[in-house]
Amino acid sequence: MYRIDDATAATSLPTPESASAEGYFTEGNPTAGTPATNVRASWLNMLQEELRAIVVAAGLTPSKTTYNQVLSAINVLLRISASTLATDTGSANAYVLTTSPSFSSVAVGQKLRFTATNGNTGACTVNVNGIGVLPLRGQNNSALQGGEIVVNGYYEIEYISANVWCITSQAGFNASMQVANGSQPLHACAFGQAFGVGQTVTNVTGSRALGTGYTNTSSKAIMVTIQATSSTAPADLLFTVNGVSVSSSDATVVGRPMYCTFIVPPGGTYSANVTSGTGTIGIWVELR
Repeated sequence: MYRIDDATAATSLPTPESASAEGYFTEGNPTAGTPATNVRASWLNMLQEELRAIVVAAGLTPSKTTYNQVLSAINVLLRISASTLATDTGSANAYVLTTSPSFSSVAVGQKLRFTATNGNTGACTVNVNGIGVLPLRGQNNSALQGGEIVVNGYYEIEYISANVWCITSQAGFNASMQVANGSQPLHACAFGQAFGVGQTVTNVTGSRALGTGYTNTSSKAIMVTIQATSSTAPADLLFTVNGVSVSSSDATVVGRPMYCTFIVPPGGTYSANVTSGTGTIGIWVELR
């Protein structure tokens, strides 16, 4: 809706008169001496600005010669509030989406659905209706890593903030889903949090001793394998985690190995203690 552009029009919005009680238009009654309702500039300006706000909110440019802009704007805003089906014509990691009817701007909360023509192998971008190439992230609002989008997978994305699209739901067979690291018992566990992922087997024999306590300072559980050899007989070795005995091993002859493998939770303490006789560490290995 184009604002009035008559030569007599004000160049800025005039201050309206003070508000009175709301009412309704009347044509008046000359016989009864009732005047007709005045159509004031303040009321016309209010009507003009209300309708124009709808057009502008939809990203349309007000036009003096287009007479269905309010209707078009409402259709755009309805599309923004719903999830619109789009066609993907892009390539792997660079998705190009087109909607029909098209739109030239996006708003936070706008959603699109599409069927992917290509899978992804890493970080991705998306260009909707030629508006511009923007990052396409996972449900954790982090860059995609590969395998989250598969060929013919069905995805819904949402414009979550300025210049960022995020996958909010997916129905891609064999596709991975990005999640935040779990911190509560019923939270999903991200792959990177799983035991053994990102951990390596390390020989720490040179920095370990029998009868000394150690603490797992990592964010994951670790697995400890200890093998000691009896120097005297009999000899007994006790293994503890958080002060609790988890296993013991004994030797009835000199040179016999004593060993155990156990798990230590994050922040847990652990030790191997000779409770009788003497022994020496043969190997101490940790998965950490």
